[in-house]
Amino acid sequence: MKPSQCLSQFNKRLVELHFSSNTRRAYTRWARNLFLWCKVSDTSQISAHHISSFLSHLCTDQQVRPSTQNQAQCALQFLIDHVLHLDDEIPPFQRCCNTKPELGVLQKEQAHRVFGLVAGRALLIGQLMYYAGLKLHEVLQLRLRDLDFELLRIAVRDRGHTHYTILPPELKDVLQRRCAAVKRVHLQDSYDNIYIEIRGSFAQCSPDNMELQYLFPGTRTEMETNHDIEFRPTFSASPVYKAYRRAFQSLGLDQNVSCHSLRHSFGIRMVKAGYSIKTIGRLMGHKDRRSTKIYEHWLQRESFSN
Repeated sequence: MKPSQCLSQFNKRLVELHFSSNTRRAYTRWARNLFLWCKVSDTSQISAHHISSFLSHLCTDQQVRPSTQNQAQCALQFLIDHVLHLDDEIPPFQRCCNTKPELGVLQKEQAHRVFGLVAGRALLIGQLMYYAGLKLHEVLQLRLRDLDFELLRIAVRDRGHTHYTILPPELKDVLQRRCAAVKRVHLQDSYDNIYIEIRGSFAQCSPDNMELQYLFPGTRTEMETNHDIEFRPTFSASPVYKAYRRAFQSLGLDQNVSCHSLRHSFGIRMVKAGYSIKTIGRLMGHKDRRSTKIYEHWLQRESFSN
C-alpha cells in the first residue's frame, strides 16, 4: 500500500471511531512523519522495529518532551492496530527524560506588551488564557453556551469533567461582540448546509443548535469523507502558537516563556491576590493540589532570590 493510501485509510478509521478533528490531525501528522523518516514507497516494508527507531529518534535527535513522544507512540500504535495490522509489539525505545523546565511567567507589563504585538483571534485567545487561566485547547473547545455573562463565569468541559472559572469583566464586551459574530457565521452555515462537530459526531447547523457552535470556529470548512459532509472545525492552535512565539522573540523574553506561560501568569496573580490554593486549583481545573502549589513555590523562590 502506498503511504498516501495508508494515510487515507488511517484517517477514515479515526473518523469511524469518532476521534476529534484535532486528534485526527495530530495522529495523521505522526503517521506521515514516520513514512517520511522511513523513506519507504510501500507501507508493507514498515516493521515494529522501524517504529521503535523512529520513537527513539524523537528523543535523541529531536529532543521532544515526554508528552510529545507519548502522543507519537499512541498514534503509531493506532496505526499498527487498525491499518498496518502488525503482529509484533513495538520494541523498547529510548524514553525522553521527564525534566521539568523552569516555570515561565509574564509580569503584568510584559503581558500587555505581548498583547500589543498580537492581533485578531490570537489576541482574544491569549487574553482568555491570561485573565481566566485556561489552557489553549480549552479555549479552542469553548462553545457559546459555555459563557455566562450574568454570573461572569466560563464553563470548561474536558473529557466528561466540567469546572468553572471567571469570565474576566475586562473581556465581557469583546466576548459579547465575538458571540454575535459567531452567531452570524452559524446562521450562514445553516443556509450553506454545513455541519458542526459535536462530541465526535456531526449535526447540521441550525438556529436550534447555535449555542453549540465553537466560540472560535475555524476560518475554513473541512470535508468528512466517510459521511460525505462539509463541517467547520474549531480554530487551529498553530496560528496562535506562531503569533505568540513571534511576540516573545520580538521582546527578547526568556526562552522558558511560551504560550502556556499566559496560563501560569494567571495562577501567580491569583496567589499574589491572596486566593487559597483550593480556590485557584478549582478555577484552573487542577485535579491534584500539587499542580497548584508550584505557583506558591515559585513566589517563594522569587522572594528569596530578591
